[in-house]
Amino acid sequence: MKNWYAVSTKHKLEFVALKNLERQYIYTYLPKIYKYSLNKKKLAKKLYNAFFPGYLFVNLDIEKDRWQKINSTIGVNKIISLGSCPVPIANSIVDEIKKLEDVKGIITENDTYHKNDHIMIKGGVFSGNVGLFDKYISGKNRVRVLLSVMGVSTGINLNSYHIQKN
Repeated sequence: MKNWYAVSTKHKLEFVALKNLERQYIYTYLPKIYKYSLNKKKLAKKLYNAFFPGYLFVNLDIEKDRWQKINSTIGVNKIISLGSCPVPIANSIVDEIKKLEDVKGIITENDTYHKNDHIMIKGGVFSGNVGLFDKYISGKNRVRVLLSVMGVSTGINLNSYHIQKN
């Protein structure tokens, strides 16, 4: 049965690893985001970056496929394993990541939040809590949210897809 597995790549070589794995007919998935650059004092979209720097996903059947060759692929560190057996990732996780993509297959940034907007946290440890949007950090894929914890306002950093307007 085919499952998704995470593959650790060498520093900034996600796209090299992707290309070399695809040459071996291994089904891969590399979530991407737009990379922004400052060009003549103007913010411009430019190329793509990996959504998870240093990682990509492969879909294989470890009983049938020759997965060991992944570890010796150019650009790859290793397939994430527990002992000598690769650790599968739930298909639902990859499906949720794919839902964030636009028609070009790029995860789109959400810029619909403004300072002090009431938001609901819909994923992660703080799921179900209501807080205030503070700001975007590291582009627009990470956000800072203020939560009231025992009467004190505490800032936490989350992925932007873990929140929604309340």
